[in-house]
Amino acid sequence: MQKTNEFIFEVCANGLTSLLSAQKAGATRAELCQAIEIGGLTPSYACLKLAAAQKTIPVHVLIRCRAGHYVYSNLEKLQMLEDIKLVKSLGFEGVVVGALLEDGGIDMDYLKEVKKLSSGLHLTFHRAIDAACDPLSSLGILVELGFDTVLTSGAEPTALQGVELLQEMQQGYGNQIRIMAGGGINAQNARTIAEETGVKALHFSAKTKMQLQEIYPQGIDVTEADMTFSATDAELVKAIIRGVQAD
Repeated sequence: MQKTNEFIFEVCANGLTSLLSAQKAGATRAELCQAIEIGGLTPSYACLKLAAAQKTIPVHVLIRCRAGHYVYSNLEKLQMLEDIKLVKSLGFEGVVVGALLEDGGIDMDYLKEVKKLSSGLHLTFHRAIDAACDPLSSLGILVELGFDTVLTSGAEPTALQGVELLQEMQQGYGNQIRIMAGGGINAQNARTIAEETGVKALHFSAKTKMQLQEIYPQGIDVTEADMTFSATDAELVKAIIRGVQAD
């Protein structure tokens, strides 16, 4: 396996609690987002401001204004461009974006604007690549646009299911753009995915259900809200890292 300093372990951190856990566990970097249950959205301003002050590892911010497909209206694009400006002004190291055309092609015109506005930031294309009409050839377009990383499950629901395409991506474009595998990665499959694909970057949330303080005896309040929330578990992050690094 690759040496520690050659491999990227990126935690998908759905908020400040998850970011702090990722840092504690030794993650290489984090992707900061919220609403992970719908694929992730751009965090609130307050979250971004506090994260900028507390981060100790590089943090890339997800730029996504809504759930659903990756074909955006002009107004949605403008909103995301404004979010990039904010993220850059707060001192984050990178942004994670993606946009497609109605035919499944890469939205090059919009992403050229993104690239220009993101000058100086690490640029990652997210799993919109897996919804593209031709994910493999789309990598060449991302290289042309100047993207640094692409996050992909190999056009399958999980990276384990997508190992064949991930391997093709790594072999065909891995020396031009970093291929980062993501989707269902855990301590049991991380090493297998890395070994079978040759990728040198893994993206995972390592989240678990966190129990809130038991103020309500039955574990719910009068609105029937569950007194738990999902967040990154530092021990799960450590387990994934150990699994990949094990001799």
